[in-house]
Amino acid sequence: EHVWLAPDPSDRFVALTALTAARFPHWPPYGGASEEVIPHLTVGCGKNTDAMASAARDQIGSGLPMPGTAHGVTLLEEQADGTWAELTTLALGAR
Repeated sequence: EHVWLAPDPSDRFVALTALTAARFPHWPPYGGASEEVIPHLTVGCGKNTDAMASAARDQIGSGLPMPGTAHGVTLLEEQADGTWAELTTLALGAR
């Protein structure tokens, strides 16, 4: 189980994911397991999500919302051991 943060609004992230998926059709979001794109930032995973959510609120709650600007898209691939490896990064912005 996971604890995650969701962007609000999320429409720009959904659109960005669709554009990225169109550019990399052999690597669909979530490995093709879900048609629905749910933009998020995972902040914890494990069995006790209530404790993780509480710890996340304590540690980052006062820092929300977090303003930011996306400068690139990084395509990650889950490895057999559950870790993630970067496949490529695409810069965003003017061409």
